[in-house]
Amino acid sequence: MKNLCFLILISLCIHYTSYSQEEENQKNKWELGFGLGTPAMINLNLVYHFEDFYLRGSGLPTGGETYGYHFDFGYKLYEVKSTYHSLTTNIGTYQYPPNNSNYSTGPEGASRNYLGFSYLFSTRGFYIQIGMSTGSGTPQKNPGFILAMGYNLRF
Repeated sequence: MKNLCFLILISLCIHYTSYSQEEENQKNKWELGFGLGTPAMINLNLVYHFEDFYLRGSGLPTGGETYGYHFDFGYKLYEVKSTYHSLTTNIGTYQYPPNNSNYSTGPEGASRNYLGFSYLFSTRGFYIQIGMSTGSGTPQKNPGFILAMGYNLRF
């Protein structure tokens, strides 16, 4: 599974998408991609942009008791061609099984429901998101951190 995810990420990184001026000026658009970080460690992303706002969902059910979902409502502060900066409000949840001895999929026995805010920077499909959250769960204390990075293909 790790090798497959790594190959997908590498192939997306190698793929260079050139945008025409008409596509860049389009205000309503979709993005689909792959990321690492909050909430499920390995996430699929779906983003819909409308004017200066966007909705983003990410996460992945990894089977059994393990899952993670994260939703953003974002406002773009600045956008030029294929680069934008934005502030987002977030809501999410994740859970890892208590007998999880494989720490590469998440901390053992952790679960959390959270609300938060974050900053997202995206350029040519590559993005990084960093923020803070508050919520309930174990073993994490408030505030919690939101960190994700990856690649989204715009279409």
